[in-house]
Amino acid sequence: STPAPLPNPTPTPTPTPSSEGESSETPQPSTPVPSITTTDDNSDDLADPSSLTVQQIETRFRRKIMSVRETTFQRTKTQRAERYQFETKISRPYFHVAPLDPSDIANWHNYLDFAEQKLKKFRETKAEENKDEQAEMQDNDVESSLNTNALWVMLEHDKSSPELRDLIKLYERCLVTAANYPEFWERYSQFMEKNEKDVAAARQIIHRATTMFLKSNIEVLLSFANFEERYGQYDRANQIYLITSNHKTLARLLEVIIAHANFLRRQAERSNNFEAAYSFYNSQIEAFKESPDDFKSLVFVILHYARFAGRVACDANKAREAYEVLASLLVPGHAYVTSDNTQTLAVFWFSYIEAESNHSGVEAVSTLFDRFLQLESILSEELKQLIWEQYVNFMEDRAKSLADIESVKVRYHAVVPSARASKKRKATTSAGRPPSPKARKLPPPQVAAANRRSSYSAVPPPSGPSHYPYGSESQSHYGYDQQQPPVDYAAYGYPGYGQQYQGYPPAQPAAQQGYGGYPQGGYPYSY
Repeated sequence: STPAPLPNPTPTPTPTPSSEGESSETPQPSTPVPSITTTDDNSDDLADPSSLTVQQIETRFRRKIMSVRETTFQRTKTQRAERYQFETKISRPYFHVAPLDPSDIANWHNYLDFAEQKLKKFRETKAEENKDEQAEMQDNDVESSLNTNALWVMLEHDKSSPELRDLIKLYERCLVTAANYPEFWERYSQFMEKNEKDVAAARQIIHRATTMFLKSNIEVLLSFANFEERYGQYDRANQIYLITSNHKTLARLLEVIIAHANFLRRQAERSNNFEAAYSFYNSQIEAFKESPDDFKSLVFVILHYARFAGRVACDANKAREAYEVLASLLVPGHAYVTSDNTQTLAVFWFSYIEAESNHSGVEAVSTLFDRFLQLESILSEELKQLIWEQYVNFMEDRAKSLADIESVKVRYHAVVPSARASKKRKATTSAGRPPSPKARKLPPPQVAAANRRSSYSAVPPPSGPSHYPYGSESQSHYGYDQQQPPVDYAAYGYPGYGQQYQGYPPAQPAAQQGYGGYPQGGYPYSY
């Protein structure tokens, strides 16, 4: 049995009665012929659209559709050929906790560079076109050109350009694979901030990084804080620093502490109020004092605090208070006073002495030297000798009476063996070199003359023609053609000093050495 045919869903028009013999059927509206403007050379395209047949109109539509598809195909083909070298090198298009290969990271950077350069060329082309259009507009209508922002029009056009859309999509594809790499997040944010001038988009990008993928990454967190500070959002920047400082894994990192302290310093200089910075430093010092294992970090924060108070706030009393927070604890038997902390103790005490010598008298600095020397039980012999030499030299420069200088020298010779003192005196003769056996046999005036001639020999020979009227004999007389051994800096109490200058010609020594072990240019261990 054959099934009956389905009824036609289109209702048949109902005849409408007519009183004057008109047709009973409802007239159907005629389909309008679209007006199409083309530039083809075919006769159908040049003809009047109203005179074209249906077949000619369909031919015209097909020709236009094929032209658009051919243009799209050629553009896609060109873009695929340009991106093929980068796409084939993407070995992982998905996210994984395992680190990427260096070649993958380099390929993503190269791919992004290519896309950015392509966008730059597109904008340069559009800028030239807009410049020509703007010039024509100014010639035709000056008044309307004053009300038109050509830059705004160009930026609005760029936002809908395929090059910019492709670049943003490429950045998002890259972050799918490299979400754990701060360099790509920062690059994306900086691109939107500096190239696109879109601060809101840049803030949203770096906020995604710090709240979703890189919650405990110092580099991104500090970059976010700098971003907010750069645009005047000081409260938001301070909040980011506080969140970072209170993080369970970042709470006591020196990089975070110093970054936060520098932020507070900049705000203090702007508002001339240093109380917030002082409070922050004190809280960090109290936190580090709870653990003896953080002694080096404690010293670092204290030195940073003292330098801030003395040099930025110009408050010598605050700087002294910062030093005394730790100096009052450094007594024999304390947990900090161990042989393992000798180097750190030397850094602290020499920094304290140098800062105090710029603001206080001889008695205060002498007291600091004595407090430092109370720890001689854990100090090495070389370090004790260096401390005493600094003490003697300071008293010779600053003491008001000869009796004070002599008393320190007596204590110095009682502690330091005479052999070392004689070795030091021996090293200071003849520009840092011991006198030769031949020089010892000469009378004192001849010894002085020989020493002067040997000091001249440390000068490298001048290049070019001779400036001496007596020729090479005069130069040889003063020792310009002699090869001299380097200065023995270790004899001055500076082991390893001068090694960075190996290979350079020896410099001319001073006419008078003076103060054997006194460091020229400041204390050694200065922070």
